[in-house]
Amino acid sequence: LPGTGKTTIGRLLARQLRAAYLRTDVIAGPMLLEGLTKDKAEAGRVAYGIAREVASENLLTGVPVVVDGVHATHERRVLWREVAEATETILVQFEMTLADEVEHRRRIQHRQAGGYVGPTLEQVLDMNYDEWNEAIDGDRLLVDTSRTDAALARCLTQVASPHPV
Repeated sequence: LPGTGKTTIGRLLARQLRAAYLRTDVIAGPMLLEGLTKDKAEAGRVAYGIAREVASENLLTGVPVVVDGVHATHERRVLWREVAEATETILVQFEMTLADEVEHRRRIQHRQAGGYVGPTLEQVLDMNYDEWNEAIDGDRLLVDTSRTDAALARCLTQVASPHPV
């Protein structure tokens, strides 16, 4: 969900892996801010389509990719498995969580994201989020981001594993 530390960990992971970093909010935000659409769902759908194509191009040239997005639906999660299959690359999926509800609330209320602030706490709490189903969504590592250094270390260890989830 928003505010769990996806962007913090995603940026650090991309830096460590020397990977392309694709954040879906950075794609959707300008569409909304520039008035191309007022429909957040449409902006999100287009953002994921653009991210899919940019990720595929990078992977086909041998550049690893870190995608930072909510991926709240089974449909959006399957998209990345399809990209990995089409580009013959390994997909490693992480689901970021934050056990500390007070910290989660603080992060959402205090974040700034380059002009696109994102959903409010109430919107996050009301967000439709498909429960992870490994049969549909594939394997993933659940990572608590309460401690950034520990969360990053878990992600890096998983990526380096000969058989990542």
